[in-house]
Amino acid sequence: MKTEAVLRVFAGLGAAAFVGFAGLQFNDPDPVGWVAIYGCAAVACAFVAAGRGPWWVPAAVAVAAFLWALLLVPEVLGHLALADLTREMNTQMPEIEVGREIGGLLITTAWCGVTSWGRSRLPRSGRTERPAAGSL
Repeated sequence: MKTEAVLRVFAGLGAAAFVGFAGLQFNDPDPVGWVAIYGCAAVACAFVAAGRGPWWVPAAVAVAAFLWALLLVPEVLGHLALADLTREMNTQMPEIEVGREIGGLLITTAWCGVTSWGRSRLPRSGRTERPAAGSL
C-alpha cells in the first residue's frame, strides 16, 4: 500500500516536528498550553506513523488547535499585517507574537487534519477478522 506508506512518513515527519515545536516552548512565558497542544499533535501523528490509533485522534487535535487560533484572532485583527510577522518582536507590538502563535496553531490544524483524513481512508490496522461461530 503506497498510500499508507506516504501517510506514515508524513505523520512521522509531523511527529518529529511537533516534538521540536514543543521543546522550543519551554522558554516561553506561558509554555503549558503550547507544550500540551504540540505534544498532543506529536503523539497523534506518532500513532498514525506507527499504523495505530483511530482517525479521530489527530482530528480532535486539529479541532482544538483551530478553535484556539480563532480565540486569538481578535487580538490581532486590524492591528497586524501579514508582513509584520517577519519583523522582530518587541514590546510595542505584542501582536507579532500572537500572529506567530496563530500561525503555529494553523500549521497544527492543517497537519493533523491531513493526517486524520489520510488515516480515515485506510483500513483499520491490527484488526483481524474472526471466523463466524461454527464455520471452522
